[in-house]
Amino acid sequence: MPESETSEGGSGFRRTPGKQLYDMTEHELVSEILFGSARLYEFFGFVMTDVHGLKAADGWEYVFLGNIPRTDLGLSRLGQPGDIDLLIIPHQGNKFHLGKAAAIEIKRLSLKAPRWNKSTDRLGITQANGLLEAGFPYVGILHLIVHDRGPDENHKPVMAARVVDQDGTMEIEGSSVTDMTGYISSERQLGRLLAHKPDPVIGLNCVSLCDVEQSTHRGVIVGMPNGRPAKRNPKASLACVRQISSFMERLAAGAV
Repeated sequence: MPESETSEGGSGFRRTPGKQLYDMTEHELVSEILFGSARLYEFFGFVMTDVHGLKAADGWEYVFLGNIPRTDLGLSRLGQPGDIDLLIIPHQGNKFHLGKAAAIEIKRLSLKAPRWNKSTDRLGITQANGLLEAGFPYVGILHLIVHDRGPDENHKPVMAARVVDQDGTMEIEGSSVTDMTGYISSERQLGRLLAHKPDPVIGLNCVSLCDVEQSTHRGVIVGMPNGRPAKRNPKASLACVRQISSFMERLAAGAV
């Protein structure tokens, strides 16, 4: 059975037993998010709701498809990326809005003592540029910063709040000392991304996650998203949309 959750920023997150988050591969971590998080907006909203303006109240939802070999979408074996880490497609019932599909390149950074300033040269910009060239309507880079309990100097007094209903309404409870390691590391990672001047249409998002152990349960603290929304790819192509449609048809028929 999934264990109970804790949250920061209103993201309920149910943890399954097993590995610590910082021991998971990128693929395992994404699966844990998709099946464990009660709200995916913090992770994927930068290529979803704000970008599209599609309202859940109107029946719009999203399908998530992961680890798709580029050849399954009609792309050459050569080129970057080798796999599409995540493809997000809005749909309304059986109607899919393929013209607003988003391809996401995902990178994971694990932080433990004593290397709290650890960096990575795996920024994902080359792969995201490849997704733009391939013609995906929207393209994003998601950095997942997984960290252990931060050093004492990162524990600072901040206003505390709790979620009081299913709509995410928050109630201020006063101030408390909070581990700011996730916020600090996600800001630093976003700065590294921006310093490399990725194409302005590429959406960027840096989100931190931290396992927590409490007396009765295990959960996850999810940091607030830090980045910018994607813009429509000026190189978006009808050929790419048709390949996505063909892939969805084969998937539905069990041929993938």
